[in-house]
Amino acid sequence: MREHGIRFHTDAAQSAGKIPTNVNELKVDLLSIAGHKLYAPKGVGALYVRGDLELEPLIHGAGHELGRRAGTESALLAVGL
Repeated sequence: MREHGIRFHTDAAQSAGKIPTNVNELKVDLLSIAGHKLYAPKGVGALYVRGDLELEPLIHGAGHELGRRAGTESALLAVGL
Protein backbone atom coordinates (compact mmCIF):
# COMPACT_ATOMS: atom_id res chain seq x y z
CA MET A 1 0.00 0.00 0.00
CA ARG A 2 2.88 2.37 0.71
CA GLU A 3 4.07 2.15 -2.87
CA HIS A 4 0.69 3.66 -3.89
CA GLY A 5 0.81 6.43 -1.27
CA ILE A 6 -1.90 4.85 0.91
CA ARG A 7 -1.54 5.31 4.66
CA PHE A 8 -2.62 2.44 6.89
CA HIS A 9 -4.10 3.17 10.33
CA THR A 10 -5.02 0.55 12.86
CA ASP A 11 -7.18 1.08 15.95
CA ALA A 12 -5.48 -1.04 18.60
CA ALA A 13 -7.68 0.09 21.51
CA GLN A 14 -8.94 -3.43 22.15
CA SER A 15 -5.72 -5.32 21.46
CA ALA A 16 -2.85 -3.23 22.89
CA GLY A 17 -1.59 -4.78 26.09
CA LYS A 18 -3.40 -8.05 25.39
CA ILE A 19 -1.62 -9.35 22.29
CA PRO A 20 1.73 -8.38 20.73
CA THR A 21 1.38 -5.06 18.91
CA ASN A 22 4.52 -4.51 16.86
CA VAL A 23 4.05 -1.72 14.31
CA ASN A 24 6.81 -3.11 12.08
CA GLU A 25 5.25 -6.58 11.95
CA LEU A 26 1.80 -5.07 11.38
CA LYS A 27 3.25 -2.74 8.70
CA VAL A 28 1.10 0.15 9.87
CA ASP A 29 1.73 3.85 9.39
CA LEU A 30 -0.52 5.00 12.23
CA LEU A 31 -1.70 3.14 15.33
CA SER A 32 -3.97 4.49 18.06
CA ILE A 33 -4.66 3.23 21.55
CA ALA A 34 -7.17 4.30 24.21
CA GLY A 35 -5.72 4.74 27.68
CA HIS A 36 -8.73 3.52 29.62
CA LYS A 37 -8.41 0.12 27.93
CA LEU A 38 -4.95 -0.16 29.55
CA TYR A 39 -6.15 0.96 33.02
CA ALA A 40 -5.04 4.55 32.44
CA PRO A 41 -7.42 7.46 33.15
CA LYS A 42 -10.25 8.15 30.72
CA GLY A 43 -9.51 10.91 28.25
CA VAL A 44 -5.97 9.95 27.29
CA GLY A 45 -4.68 7.95 24.37
CA ALA A 46 -1.71 7.69 22.11
CA LEU A 47 -1.09 7.83 18.40
CA TYR A 48 1.94 6.16 16.84
CA VAL A 49 3.04 7.93 13.66
CA ARG A 50 5.66 6.29 11.43
CA GLY A 51 8.79 8.47 11.47
CA ASP A 52 8.81 9.59 7.84
CA LEU A 53 5.08 10.34 7.70
CA GLU A 54 3.95 13.97 7.57
CA LEU A 55 0.49 14.81 8.88
CA GLU A 56 -1.45 18.01 8.30
CA PRO A 57 -2.66 19.47 11.63
CA LEU A 58 -6.42 19.56 12.13
CA ILE A 59 -6.22 22.60 14.42
CA HIS A 60 -3.64 25.24 13.64
CA GLY A 61 -2.00 27.34 16.32
CA ALA A 62 0.85 26.75 18.71
CA GLY A 63 3.34 24.20 17.43
CA HIS A 64 3.02 21.47 20.04
CA GLU A 65 3.92 17.88 19.16
CA LEU A 66 6.20 18.94 16.30
CA GLY A 67 3.50 21.18 14.86
CA ARG A 68 0.87 18.42 14.78
CA ARG A 69 -1.48 19.97 17.33
CA ALA A 70 -2.27 23.18 19.16
CA GLY A 71 -2.83 23.36 22.89
CA THR A 72 -1.18 22.06 26.01
CA GLU A 73 -1.17 18.37 26.82
CA SER A 74 -2.15 17.13 30.26
CA ALA A 75 1.04 15.93 31.92
CA LEU A 76 -1.00 14.03 34.52
CA LEU A 77 -2.90 12.07 31.88
CA ALA A 78 0.29 11.37 29.94
CA VAL A 79 1.98 10.00 33.06
CA GLY A 80 -1.14 7.94 33.79
CA LEU A 81 -0.89 6.35 30.38
